[in-house]
Amino acid sequence: MEIAQVSKEEKRMAKRRTISVISENNEISTERAAKLLGMSRPYVVKLLEDGIIPFRKVGIHRRIRMRDLNTYQEKLKEIREEKLQADQAQDLSYGY
Repeated sequence: MEIAQVSKEEKRMAKRRTISVISENNEISTERAAKLLGMSRPYVVKLLEDGIIPFRKVGIHRRIRMRDLNTYQEKLKEIREEKLQADQAQDLSYGY
């Protein structure tokens, strides 16, 4: 875990919010992944079925490795930052 993440988690603990530490090798359910991503479970299932996030099936249940979920979150963050920078550059060119 990076230092910036630790201090962020310490702030959450100071505010008495619940945090959980999950090993990157652990597998989680689609419901847990949806909560961590702030998305609906059906949308997470769509991401899995579309091959955007790797998963495996245990019987009829889908399991996602935390490592894969973290990778997806990082990609989302990068895309959002690039979009924000592009929007800001466009705003500057229009003189906003």
